Amino acid sequence: MKALPIFIVGFTGVGKTTYGRRLAKTLHVPFYDLDEYIEEQEGITIPEIFTTKGEDEFRIIESKVLEGLLDKQAVISCGGGTACFHNNMERMNRHGHTIWLQASEGIIFKNLMRTDLHLRPLLKHKAEQEIKDWISSTLKEREPYYAMAKEQLIIA
Repeated sequence: MKALPIFIVGFTGVGKTTYGRRLAKTLHVPFYDLDEYIEEQEGITIPEIFTTKGEDEFRIIESKVLEGLLDKQAVISCGGGTACFHNNMERMNRHGHTIWLQASEGIIFKNLMRTDLHLRPLLKHKAEQEIKDWISSTLKEREPYYAMAKEQLIIA
């Protein structure tokens, strides 16, 4: 059974990068944060991509960059929406192992509020209640995609 690459999917702010780094270190394999890798490949930040090209173009870029990582022997932390576009979840399942990192809406909110929201294009102009509402509605939309993962890990 091919164990690598391992793709960690889940909602924005759930801790995919933190857990992905730990897993890669434990397995002694490279770690890729898909969002950081996109910025390296494109030469601009994700907020700049959203501002200049829009979310639809970002999702196309995201899928192309993901394509280049499908055969890496590595742990790859995906963006919160990666699994939901352009058959990315099916492609990740075909090429490796997928783990859905889950947390409650409350934990996600708390984690997001500890970050720089200006670096999160979908949240940067939202007030706290709007962020809570966005988490709730967007999580419901995305869960069917995340649920396609081969494994689930719940953060308490």
